[in-house]
Amino acid sequence: MATFSFPKRPPGRPSRESAALYDEAVERLIKEILKIQSTPDLDFKVSARGWGYLLEGDNIITKADLDAVEQAINECRKDGRLPLDICAMDESRAFEHVEKTDETTPQEEAEALAEAVGWDPGEEKDGRLIIDRFGLNYEFIEANNLTWIDNLITGSGNDLGDPKNKDHWRADVQDYIKKYGVRKVEANALVKRPKEGRELYREAILRYVSLDGVARFEAARKREQQKLAKLIAKLMRETY
Repeated sequence: MATFSFPKRPPGRPSRESAALYDEAVERLIKEILKIQSTPDLDFKVSARGWGYLLEGDNIITKADLDAVEQAINECRKDGRLPLDICAMDESRAFEHVEKTDETTPQEEAEALAEAVGWDPGEEKDGRLIIDRFGLNYEFIEANNLTWIDNLITGSGNDLGDPKNKDHWRADVQDYIKKYGVRKVEANALVKRPKEGRELYREAILRYVSLDGVARFEAARKREQQKLAKLIAKLMRETY
């Protein structure tokens, strides 16, 4: 499939020609999305942004089209041309509360959740809580040919690449820009490489959770499920 340039929705009242061109592009977009959805390789749901990356990965659109395609997909979900549940989540809530933890350390967050999860991280000096950052690093991005986006705008709209922004001059931001430039790779880009993405997470988890431990957990859960099933059956017999 040849790459095509997806047109942005014309501002104001579009001409008949520009409206027809846009509608034609949207219809093609819908066909490509439904085609990809029908393949057995896609065994997970993606966001509207994620669909853009899948289309970009198949050379149907270019990275310059990601924003326009994301908007078109959400419009098609609203007007019924695409199923509402074709996306993993409501895009309008994609970044809700994400930056809350910026105000606290991981240690403080763990302490606040201790009672709810039944595990006490102890004091920071105890070393019980291990903070192990993993994710998209430069080597992984380049090895898997993930898409760089030419800006540093955060989910809340904070443009870290703008010199007029006070956060632009933070030491960590300046260090990042010196190393990689005013560009970023979004987590959604991983949908193009699901196998590699899953392996990235698997390796991180297995550094701390053994397969034997997972098997013991599953066995214990199955025993409890069987107990519950017997209890429900007994209550049903006694009641009815």
